[in-house]
Amino acid sequence: MKFYAALNDAHRTRIAKKLLLIMKLTTVLLITVIMQVSASGFAQKINLKLNNATLYQVFKKIKAQSGYSFLYNIQMLKQANLVDIDVTNAPLTEALEACFAGQPVAYTINEKTVIVRKRLAVSPQAQKLITVTGRVTDGKGLALQGVNIQVPNSKIGTTTNDNGIYKISVEDNVSLTFSYIGFTTQTIAVNGRDKIDVVLQDADPALTEVVVVGYGTQKKVSVTGAISSISSAEVKQAPTSNLSNSLAGLLPGLTVVNGGGRPGSGSTISVRGKSTFGDSGALIVVDGIVRGFDQLDPNEVESITVLKDAAAAAVYGARAANGVILVTTKRGHIGKPKFSYNGYVGTQQPTTYPKLMNAYEYATANNAARLNNGANPVGNPLFYTDQQLQDFKNGSVGTDWYAISFKKNPVQMQHNINVDGGSENIKYFFSGGYTNQDGMYNNINFKRYNFRSNVDARINQNLTMSVDIDAQNTVNNSPSFTDVNIFAHVIRQNPVFNAFYPDGLPKNTTGEHPVLDINNSGYIHDNNNSLSGTIGFKQDMPFVTKGLSLTGRFNYIKGYKFLKEFDLPYTMYDEDATGKIIGTKVVGKNLTKTELNESFEQPVSSTINLSLNYQRSFAKHDISALFLYEQASGNMDKFNAYRTDFPSNEIDQLFAGGDTNKDNNGTATQTGRKSFVGRVNYAYAGKYLFEASFRYDGSTIFPPGKRYGFFPAVSTGWRISEEGFIKDNPALSFINNLKLRASYGILGNDRVDPYQYTDQFSTQGSPIAIFNNSDIERTLIYGVYPNPNITWERAKTVDVGLEGTLFNGKLGFEFDYFYKRTSDILQPRILSIPGTFGRKMPSENYAVADNKGYEITLSHSSRINQVNLSVKANMAYAKNIGIVLDDAAGDPLYKRRVGKGLDYRYGLTSAGIFQSDQEVKNSPFQTNTTAAGDIKYVDKNGDGVIDDSDIDVISNDGAIPKFTFGLFLSADWKGFDLAALFQGAAKSDFFMTGTARNMFNNGGNSNSFAYLNDYWSPQNPGAEYPRAWIDANPNNNKDSDFWLRKTGYVRLKSIQFGYTIPGIKKWKIEKLRFYFAAYNLFTISQFKLFDPEVDAKGAVSPGSAALASATVTPTTNSAGNYYPQQKNYNIGVNLTF
Repeated sequence: MKFYAALNDAHRTRIAKKLLLIMKLTTVLLITVIMQVSASGFAQKINLKLNNATLYQVFKKIKAQSGYSFLYNIQMLKQANLVDIDVTNAPLTEALEACFAGQPVAYTINEKTVIVRKRLAVSPQAQKLITVTGRVTDGKGLALQGVNIQVPNSKIGTTTNDNGIYKISVEDNVSLTFSYIGFTTQTIAVNGRDKIDVVLQDADPALTEVVVVGYGTQKKVSVTGAISSISSAEVKQAPTSNLSNSLAGLLPGLTVVNGGGRPGSGSTISVRGKSTFGDSGALIVVDGIVRGFDQLDPNEVESITVLKDAAAAAVYGARAANGVILVTTKRGHIGKPKFSYNGYVGTQQPTTYPKLMNAYEYATANNAARLNNGANPVGNPLFYTDQQLQDFKNGSVGTDWYAISFKKNPVQMQHNINVDGGSENIKYFFSGGYTNQDGMYNNINFKRYNFRSNVDARINQNLTMSVDIDAQNTVNNSPSFTDVNIFAHVIRQNPVFNAFYPDGLPKNTTGEHPVLDINNSGYIHDNNNSLSGTIGFKQDMPFVTKGLSLTGRFNYIKGYKFLKEFDLPYTMYDEDATGKIIGTKVVGKNLTKTELNESFEQPVSSTINLSLNYQRSFAKHDISALFLYEQASGNMDKFNAYRTDFPSNEIDQLFAGGDTNKDNNGTATQTGRKSFVGRVNYAYAGKYLFEASFRYDGSTIFPPGKRYGFFPAVSTGWRISEEGFIKDNPALSFINNLKLRASYGILGNDRVDPYQYTDQFSTQGSPIAIFNNSDIERTLIYGVYPNPNITWERAKTVDVGLEGTLFNGKLGFEFDYFYKRTSDILQPRILSIPGTFGRKMPSENYAVADNKGYEITLSHSSRINQVNLSVKANMAYAKNIGIVLDDAAGDPLYKRRVGKGLDYRYGLTSAGIFQSDQEVKNSPFQTNTTAAGDIKYVDKNGDGVIDDSDIDVISNDGAIPKFTFGLFLSADWKGFDLAALFQGAAKSDFFMTGTARNMFNNGGNSNSFAYLNDYWSPQNPGAEYPRAWIDANPNNNKDSDFWLRKTGYVRLKSIQFGYTIPGIKKWKIEKLRFYFAAYNLFTISQFKLFDPEVDAKGAVSPGSAALASATVTPTTNSAGNYYPQQKNYNIGVNLTF
C-alpha cells in the first residue's frame, strides 16, 4: 500500500516531487493497477506463532504468507533479539511491529520490500513531544472523516475531522497507526516530522463505499435498509435528453417505462412495482430537497440512490410509500481548477413502428373487406378496378403519407462544461449545459439550458457553509396539433390519393391533412423556467460534546411557466371526377376558428430544516443520532385566457381577438407541511447493527385532527463476516463481507387531491339566466361531497436481505425479499345514490392491497492481463393483489377485484378463427354476421350463446412489468473502453384497440397498419388476423385475449465505445476521449408490432371490459396513435484540463 508523506529535508522533497510528476504522467489504467496490486498485498493476513525465533526465521514466514521481500544486513540481524510472536489474521504492519518491538533494528516499507535498518539511538533526555498534523485521504484524494490514529501499544490517539485533518502530540520517535474500516491499516514512523499526510487505499471497495441515505450518508457495510445506488459514470452511459430515461436496467427494483419518444419526454418510474390504485411514482429528492429531476443535466449528477424499504425511507414519512430516489449533485474538491467538457451530437429514428398499407395493399384489402360486408362490386365505384390496382402496384398513383409527414434522422445534441476545485477553506463546482433535440416532423423541438453552482466554505475550524444555485430553462415547441392527432391523421390517410395537386395545392382526402397539421395549424410554445437556491451550514460543537453538530438548510424554488397556443385553420381543396377543383374545405384544431390560449403559472416553494447530529465511537461501540425539524410550504398562482375571432392570423396577441367569445380565468393553491424526524444508529464491534427511525408528518392536505401521521421503522443487521468462525478461519478468508439484515416499518402516501374535506365549488362556464329572470348571472356548482375523514394511505413493509463481497471485492451479491401491505387506500364506494341527489359521493380510505417480491444483484470485476472487466446484473419481481375492495354484490366474478392484480384485464377467451361457415353453425351463437374468418370464442358457461356471461379474467399483468432485469458490462484495455447495458422486462401486456385491430375505419376510407394485411381468406386460412372488414366488425371487435399481446423483451439499452488518447499531459490536457454511443440499439421481443415499452395502460375507454383498474387514464397508445420511442446514434468527446 502506498502513501505520500511530506518530507522536511530537501532531498526527500525532490524525490517526492519527481514521484508525483511520474504519477501524473501515468495513465489512469496503470494507476489503478498499481493501487490494486499494492492494496492486495497489504490486505494479506498474517498467521504466525513462534517462540525464541530469529528475525531471519520470522522474515521467511512472513514472506511466504505476504509475498513481501526483506532487505537487510546479515551482521545487523545477528545483533537482534530472539522473537516470541503469536498473531492471527493480523495485518502485515501489525505483525512487523510485534517483531521489531524492543529490537535494535527498525524497518521501513518501500513498495513490496521491507527494508531493515539500524534503529537510531535516542537518549531519554533527547526525546521530546512534538505536535504532528496532516490530512488523510483516499486514493481519489477525498478526505476521510473518522480515521483512527493511534500510537501502537499506548492509549495516545485521535481521529480526523470531516476534512480529513488530524492533530496529535507524540514523542518524536514513535510510530503512528492509521486505521479506517475498509482501508488497509498503515503504520508510519514520525522520525521528528511535524506534518504527515497519508493516502489510504481500499482493502475492498465494497467495505468503504459510502452511500447517500435520507438526510445524510452511511457506509454501505453499515446500512441495514434496502438501498441501491449508481454513480455518475453509469448515469451518463445513456445519451438521452431526460435523466429518467437513463435509469432503465441500472437499479434492481426500479421499473422505468419509456412510453414514447417525444423530444424532451421522460419515463414513468416506480419502485418495487405498483402497490396502490393512485399515484405510484417514487418521491424524488435532489440534494435534500423534494423536487423533480427530469430536467437535470446528467453531467451535474454525482450519484443516485433508491430507498426501497421502510427502514431506508421512513425519514420521508408520508410521501415515501412508493419509494424514494435521492439525487446528489457534484461538489468541488481540493486542488487546482479542473475544467471538463462533455458533448455529443447524433441522430434519431424510431425503434419499432409498424408500416402502413401502401396504395395497392390498401385497395386490394379494401375490395375484400367490402365483399365481406356484403357490398355488390358490379358497377360500384367503391370498388377498385383492375387497372387502378395495377396503377397502385407500379406506384404511378398514391401517397406514402408516413414518408411525406415525417423526417428521417432528426438531430440531437448535448454540451456541458464544468469546473471544480478549491482549497481547505473553499471548494466549488460550476456547470453549464445545453441540450437540443429535434423531432420526427417539422416545428417540434426541445431545448434546455442548465446552470449550477455548488460552493462550500469553511468559516472556521468548526463551521462550514454551502451555497447552491441551479437554474433551468426548457422550451418545448410543437404544432398546434398534438402527437396523438398527427399520428392518428397519418394512419387514417387514404394512400390511393395524392397529397397535393400538380400545382402544389393540398388535396382534401379524409377531412384532414397531416402535412398541413404539422406546418400550417399554428403552434404551441411551452416555456418553463426554474431557479433554486439553497443555503446550508454545519456547526461542529466539540465545546458541548465530542461528535455533536448542528446542520441547517434553507431552499427556495421559484418557477415560471408560460404556455402559448395559437390554433390556425388551414384550407384544403376538393376536385370533381375530371380533376377540376370545385371547392375548398377549411379545417383545423378548432375547425374553422382561429383561437389563442395563453396560460401563466408561477409555482413557489420553500423548505427549511434544522437537525442535531451526534456521532461517536468508543471502544467497540459506534453510535450516531439525528433529530430534525423540517417545514415546507408551496403555492402556485395560475392565470389563463383565450380569445377567438381574430381578424388576421398574423397577429397572435390576446388584444386582437374578438369580444364575443373569450374567457379569463385563474386559480391559486397553497400547501404546507411540518415534520419531525428522528434516527438512531448503533453498531457493536462493527458486526451487530441496529437502526430506529421515525417521521411525524403534518400536512394541510388533510382536515384538522387528521393532519398528523406517525411513520416509524426499525432494522437490524448482522455482519456475519466479522464473527470469529469466519474471520479466524483461513479456509473462509475469501469472505470479505457477509451481512444479514431485516427491517419493518410503516410508510405513508399523501398523493391525493388536496382539501377533499371541504365543500368545493366551480363556476358555470358561461353566465345564464336563473328562474327566467332576465338578469344574467354566473352560478356556483357543487363539486364532490366532502369527506371529513380523509387521511393517509399506510404501507406496512417487511424486508429481509443478504449481501456480501468475496475475493477482495471481485464478486458481490445482494438478495432482498419484501412484503408490503398498503391500507387506507382512497377508493370510491359502491353506493346506490338517487339521481336527484345532485352530487357525487367522495372516495374513502378503506381499500387494502398487497405487494411482494424479490430482488437479486450480482457483480464481478477482474483483471486479465491488461484488460479490466466488470459485470453487474440485477433482476426484480413484484406482484400485487387486491385484498379489500368494495365490489358490488351482484357483479359477476370477473368484475370482483378482490384477489386479482391491481391492473388485471378481463374479456372473452378466444379459440382461434372459424375456418368454415359450417364450423360457425356447429358452434355457440356469437352474432348474426359471424362467418368463416371471424374470431371464435369459448362458451365459458355452456349456455350455447357467447355474451357477457362468458367474460373472464384474461390477464393479471397489465402495462407495468412485474419482472425487470439489467445487465451492465464494461471493459477497458490500453485506453480503449467499452460499456454495454442490456435491459428487459416480462410479465406485462399490450391490449390492441382501435386502429391497431380494426381495418378501414371511416366507412372504409381510412388506411390501416400493414400487418393487418395478413387477414383470413379461403386462400390464406392460416392468417394471424380475422377477415377484412369495413369499420369495426361486430364479432371481432369484442374485447378478448385475441387482441392481448405479451410484451416481454430484451433490449440493448445503451452501448458506448471510447478511446482515450495517451501522452497528452505535456499539453496540460489531463484527458481527451472520443466515443461512439447508441441508445435503444436493438430489441428482442415476441411483440413485433409496436415498441414493447409502449404505455398501453390506457388501452381502453373507462368502463370497458378489458382493464379493471379504476384509476386508469385512457390513452391512444394501444391504437398506435403515439410518438414512437427513439433509438439514437451519437459521437462525442470528453475533455479534461
